Amino acid sequence: MSNMFLAGDLVRPLNETGEGVVTGFRKDGMLLVTLQDGFEIPFLPSQLVLIRREKTEHLPTSAPVSEQSLKLPVNNVVLLVTLDAPARSEAQVSLQLANSFASSVYALLYALEGKVYTQLSMAAAAAHSVVKFKSMSLKELIAFDRLFVQVVFTPREAAVIPEPRTAVIRHQVPALADPTAWPLLEAIASRGLQFKVCGEMQAQSNDKTKVEVAEKQVAAPHGEIYLTERDGYHEIDLHIEELLDDTSGMDNAAIIRHQLRIFEKCIDEARTRRLWKFVAIHGVGKGVLRDAVRSFIKEEGLKYQDGSYQRYGYGATEVLLK
Repeated sequence: MSNMFLAGDLVRPLNETGEGVVTGFRKDGMLLVTLQDGFEIPFLPSQLVLIRREKTEHLPTSAPVSEQSLKLPVNNVVLLVTLDAPARSEAQVSLQLANSFASSVYALLYALEGKVYTQLSMAAAAAHSVVKFKSMSLKELIAFDRLFVQVVFTPREAAVIPEPRTAVIRHQVPALADPTAWPLLEAIASRGLQFKVCGEMQAQSNDKTKVEVAEKQVAAPHGEIYLTERDGYHEIDLHIEELLDDTSGMDNAAIIRHQLRIFEKCIDEARTRRLWKFVAIHGVGKGVLRDAVRSFIKEEGLKYQDGSYQRYGYGATEVLLK
C-alpha cells in the first residue's frame, strides 16, 4: 500500500525537486504537501514517494481526551473508521467510537452479512473519550452489508435509566474502497470516515447530580432526515428533481440508483425513528421506479401496499415495516 499516506509523512514529489511533509487531505483525493520553500501544493498519491514515516501513537483501548481536542459537537457518539498500520498485502482499518457526552457509554458493535448478525466487539467509552472497537482488514469491512451500533448511557446517577440507542450504518462501499480519498477527521487528526450514531439525547440537570433523558425525535443515521410528515403521513418524494438540483451527466440507470439509495436510507430512518409505515412517492410514468422500489422492499423482507389513491393516485407505495 505504497500509495497510502498519513499526515506528517516525509515525501518526495516525482516531478519536483526537494522534499515535503504531508499536511492535509482533500475530498477530491489530493494530498496537501508543504514543501521546503514553505508552499503548500496539492499532489495525487501516485505523484509522491514516501521517504520516512514518523512513529505514530495509536489509541489504546480507552483514550480519554479533552472536549477541545475531541473536536466533535457536544453530546454526540460517532463511529470512526480510520486507516490502521498497513499490512504487507492489504490495508487495515481501525473502528473507533468517539463519545463527546459528559456521561460514559457502553457500546456493542454488530455486523450484518446476508441475514446473519455477528457481534464484532464491545467497549466502554468514558465521557469525552475515544475507544477502539476493533481492527480488521478493509476487505473484511467492505464484505459486511451494514453495521449496527447499540449504545447504552451509563451515568453514575440517573432519575431515569436511559434507553439503549441503536444506529444502522449502511456504509458506502465506494467511499470505503478508496482510503486515499478519505477526508481528514478533525476529531482525531487522522484520515478516515465518520458515521453519527446518536446525539443530543441526554442532558444534565442543573444540580449536576441527576441525568435526564431528553425526549426528542430520533434522527436518522448520520443526522439525515428524509421523511417528511404531512397530514399524519410520513412521506418521501423520490422524483429526481426533488432529490437533486442538477442531474447533468447522469443517465437513467444512474438516476434510478440514486433514487434507490435515498429510498434505502428512508427504510433505515423509519426503523431508527420506530415508524411502522411510510409512503414512497414515485409517480406513474413507465413504472420503472415503482417496480424497482417494490423489488427492493421484497429483498428487505418487508411488505407494501398501494398508497392512498385519494391522496397520491397511482403514484405511491406504502411501505409496511411491521
